[in-house]
Amino acid sequence: MEACYFTPAPKVQPVTNVSVLRPISVTPVFSRITERLVMRDFFLPVIPDECLCDQFAYKITGSTTSALVYLTDTVGRLLESNRYVRCVMIDFSKAFDTVNHEVLVIKLQQFALAGSILKWIASFLLDRSQSTKVNGECSLPINITRSTVQGSVTGPYAFLTYVSNCKVLGILNFLMKYADDF
Repeated sequence: MEACYFTPAPKVQPVTNVSVLRPISVTPVFSRITERLVMRDFFLPVIPDECLCDQFAYKITGSTTSALVYLTDTVGRLLESNRYVRCVMIDFSKAFDTVNHEVLVIKLQQFALAGSILKWIASFLLDRSQSTKVNGECSLPINITRSTVQGSVTGPYAFLTYVSNCKVLGILNFLMKYADDF
C-alpha cells in the first residue's frame, strides 16, 4: 500500500482548529504533468456529454458566470408562465471527501476508457493510505476509501463522474451543478 503525504493548508487565518485545515497532496511535478496529459487526452474525451451538461465547473465552457447566466435565464423564462419559481440550493460541505472509490471505479467502467487508463485511475484511488506531516512529525498511516486527492488534476473530474448520474426526475425540474474544491 502506497503512503501519501499531505501538507495541511489553512483555509482561513488564523488557524483556530484542525477543521480549517485542508489536505494538499504533495505530488512530484512529473506525476502532475502525466496526470494532466492522461485527463486531457484519454479521460475527458470519453466522458459522455450528458454527464457534464448540467455541470458548470471544471470544463472548458463552464464558469461561475456561466452558472449565474443559466440560473438567471432559467428563472426568468419560468416566471414568464408561472407566478413563482422555487429554487432549492444545496451546498455540500466537503463534497469531494464523500467520493467512494469503489463506486467511482464502477462508474468509470461504464465509459469507453482504455483498460490501461482505467487501471491507472483505479491505482490512483484504491489501496492507498495517508499520513500527515506537521513540524517534521508524521502521523500513523490510515487507509483511504473515500475522497479525491486535493490539489490533483484527477480529483475534480473524478467528482464530476461520481455525481454525473444525479439527475432530475420530472420534466418541470431543472438541475445545475457547480463543483469547486474550496
